[in-house]
Amino acid sequence: MGPASIVRRDWASRLLSHPRRVDKELAAILLAPLARTHPAEVERAALRLARDERWDVREAAAVLLGEALDVAFDHFHRACRTWMDKEEPRVRRCIVVAAKYAARSRAPERAAPLLDLIEPALRDRDEYVRRNLGPFAIGDQLLRSYPEETIARLEKWAKDPNEVVRWNVAMAFSSATGAKLAEQGLPLLRELEADESKFVARAAKASLRRMQKRRPDVVLV
Repeated sequence: MGPASIVRRDWASRLLSHPRRVDKELAAILLAPLARTHPAEVERAALRLARDERWDVREAAAVLLGEALDVAFDHFHRACRTWMDKEEPRVRRCIVVAAKYAARSRAPERAAPLLDLIEPALRDRDEYVRRNLGPFAIGDQLLRSYPEETIARLEKWAKDPNEVVRWNVAMAFSSATGAKLAEQGLPLLRELEADESKFVARAAKASLRRMQKRRPDVVLV
């Protein structure tokens, strides 16, 4: 459980070159404790795993990057901001999910930086990114960890001219956590339900239906 850093790096390098899923996942586990002391190696591995053909390997990349954000926040936050602008959809999706995992600490000083980190992805039309952002990263975790800060951002984003941004706002309230915040979310969903974009309006209606099932005391049919 406690091998020297050089041993971890050596084993992780070997495992990353293997074709098997389990080897790549083990490499991510071995590298996670090195995020603070060997960030360059962790960065390279996270990018490599995030681009992998297998979804479960890409999930291991998101877990690795989330843990790296947790223990070396400033360094990996800067790296993720760069990747968000330059990398392919699989990597952007990895960053979105990593932000979700990093938000579990509920460290108050990280609320704004994490919301800033995911903000560029709100305009991403790629379905793989989009479906992991509004309903999952925001709705399932950021609303739970940072409700006040996230609601404030959602209110701002709901007025964005980009329909994908507004779709993400609507879908953030499709989660169980979104239903717990029905009093704050309902006015936004009612506004988006009447959106001129059918894409946004359908998302708002879907979230309203889910919210009504969970909170019939607040959401009237």
